Amino acid sequence: MEQPKGCKVRGDYVCTLVKVMYGLKKSARLWHKQMKEKLLAMQFRQSLFDPCLFIYEDVNGRTVYIGLYVDDGLLIGNDDELMQEFLDCFENSF
Repeated sequence: MEQPKGCKVRGDYVCTLVKVMYGLKKSARLWHKQMKEKLLAMQFRQSLFDPCLFIYEDVNGRTVYIGLYVDDGLLIGNDDELMQEFLDCFENSF
């Protein structure tokens, strides 16, 4: 959060929320949008049949699936090290 332009107050601050994440009507949609952008940047592709499912497949046959629903996620795959890499990347980003 940061103070609005022209409003510099000492002590108790008056702040404007920079990013909406929790407690508002648009929170879930904005969270999903941010996660989608991150996943697509990480070479995941979004399922054509379910927009909440993201798939990562590499040339070595390693696959990771991420399912997102509102503000919950499920990560499954066939390579533990690759899944941990993605989890570490999320931890660093969020």
